[in-house]
Amino acid sequence: MANKDRAGMGSTSAQQMNRQEKVQVEISVETLESLFLRGELCAAKLNCLNAESKHIVQTLCLHACAKRFCQPEEAAMALKITEHFTVRKETTH
Repeated sequence: MANKDRAGMGSTSAQQMNRQEKVQVEISVETLESLFLRGELCAAKLNCLNAESKHIVQTLCLHACAKRFCQPEEAAMALKITEHFTVRKETTH
């Protein structure tokens, strides 16, 4: 985007933009995990564009949820269950 275009958008906020507008972005798994762990992003707000991305988002979300809200022993069990289904899903493809 040219500097001239950026200068015009300086005062534009998300509230002023059309709420139905979508932005397609690419984000690293590490950054996504960090956002989930800090509670700054909810997976329900995301629309994955392919099955692989959906699987990764679901797995990261479940791991973050287990780490944030479960007691240590419950988190370990939740992660084992998630890993079981992940391995099973990968072997059936």
